[in-house]
Amino acid sequence: MNLSQKLGYPENSKLLIIHADDAGLSHWENGATIQALKKGIVNSYSIMVPCPWFYEMASFAKENPQFDNGIHLTLTCEWENYKFGPVIPIREVSSLVDQNGYFHKSRMDFITNAKP
Repeated sequence: MNLSQKLGYPENSKLLIIHADDAGLSHWENGATIQALKKGIVNSYSIMVPCPWFYEMASFAKENPQFDNGIHLTLTCEWENYKFGPVIPIREVSSLVDQNGYFHKSRMDFITNAKP
């Protein structure tokens, strides 16, 4: 039995999952994600924990368990004028942040600086 059949669809069905990324990034991003979920445009979403609007989306998740959600692993911040960093004290993850305490801007900066 394949996944389509386990989900109640015929064996040769093609299934499409449309995922909303970056919830928690901003109030407007949250609003668009919530609207898309309620209208059935997207099937799931992921929340960026270190972002300023995380709590708004976390509250939505708690109040709406019918929508599939997860955590968006956030280790970089590419935005020029909108920054965020770790949710634990910087001294515990100093290699994950730049000189200002924000996540590194690029994956290459992350790879170059991060220590296990």
